[in-house]
Amino acid sequence: MKLVKSTWANWSRKIVQSVMVNERRFYIFKRNLIRQK
Repeated sequence: MKLVKSTWANWSRKIVQSVMVNERRFYIFKRNLIRQK
């Protein structure tokens, strides 16, 4: 049971990190689009 819990924690942490990275990319992308207009 402990192993499953730690695995889920690592998995959820990876998801959070990837979401944050994607949001940052999207923010930069949007900012560049606004700047081009």
